[in-house]
Amino acid sequence: MAIKNKKSIVIIGLIDNIGGREIEARNIIEALSKKYNVRVISLFFMTGDSEAVKGLNCNWTNIYYQLNKSNIFLQLISFLVKVYHKKKTPSYFMVDNRINRKLFNLNTLKNNILKKEIDKADAVLYCGTLHLNILNEMVKYCDTVKKPIVLRTTGKIKSIPDSLKKLVPLVNTILVHSINNASLLKKYNSKNIQVIDQTTLQEKNLLGLPIQMKKELIFGFLGRFSEEKGVIDLLKVFNNLDKKLILSGSGPLLKDVEKLITPNITFLGTISPEKLTDYFKQIDVLIIPSFEEAGPLVGIEAMAAGKVILSTKVGAMMDRLSKSNNNFWFDINKKETLINQIYFLSNIDQNELVRIRETTRQHYIGNYSVQKISKSYLEVFDKLLY
Repeated sequence: MAIKNKKSIVIIGLIDNIGGREIEARNIIEALSKKYNVRVISLFFMTGDSEAVKGLNCNWTNIYYQLNKSNIFLQLISFLVKVYHKKKTPSYFMVDNRINRKLFNLNTLKNNILKKEIDKADAVLYCGTLHLNILNEMVKYCDTVKKPIVLRTTGKIKSIPDSLKKLVPLVNTILVHSINNASLLKKYNSKNIQVIDQTTLQEKNLLGLPIQMKKELIFGFLGRFSEEKGVIDLLKVFNNLDKKLILSGSGPLLKDVEKLITPNITFLGTISPEKLTDYFKQIDVLIIPSFEEAGPLVGIEAMAAGKVILSTKVGAMMDRLSKSNNNFWFDINKKETLINQIYFLSNIDQNELVRIRETTRQHYIGNYSVQKISKSYLEVFDKLLY
């Protein structure tokens, strides 16, 4: 519920129902809501079950609902398409259909909706990738109406669209997970790049996990089953090892993953954020075999849980662990580097492992806690609005 006399921020982004991006969005919403009226506009079909807004007293919507609501003819056609295809989802899920695309310029209508949202806010936060035409329009419009806009990049930054390059200087602040992920941006906006990494809303429970010595290390993977995550490569390694792996997640490679489950691999399926602590209770070492990342969030969660992290040099992981004594790296393209690290950790002195885990957790508390990350987001907008 909006509170009078509080300044407002509209968060516009690629926010869906589940995933690391949605959890990060929730962190941001909760942080900014402490001082500002926050409205969330998803560019996906986000619902009230989204991890970003579920259970929050949050003002939210999605662009397709607003698009459908904007025109009676769009509503009618969407409803008829829903009936024709016998869909159980709300009719606005059908608004971007062939008939409507032929009769209306849906992109123009979307841009107009976002312009109205920007007009009502004091500042804008965009969360998503840089490869959206709608982002270009938002940046130009914010410059026209003199509204500050902040970009929170998601995913690895591989390139910047030519259409956006000349607009980057118009952005007030660009937030990245690590400077390594923003090297391309430095050419176009070197002054206003700021690193704010992720945190975990399960902090209290994860910090409460005891750090104990064990005779046999249990390894774990938690994440999306997709090509860039390296999960198939990881499973092929464990198929030939006598080490235990606890696996959790889902995604487009689920069937391929299921074919590689062997007796030493326990597959838990998908776990909810509320069950995250239960997962980390069962493992000692989190493996991040990704080829490509921005974070990942699971790395931050493992730090809070006080776990050893065995990772590729991906995303923000080197920045996160560079000043800790948790420096166990491998190259997923060279399987022997992973195997060597697994056996090295299995044979290391248990007391030393406990010290590594304790200092990893302390590194999280000192640099990535909810309090610290929330304060960083508030400082960004306080600087722009006051």
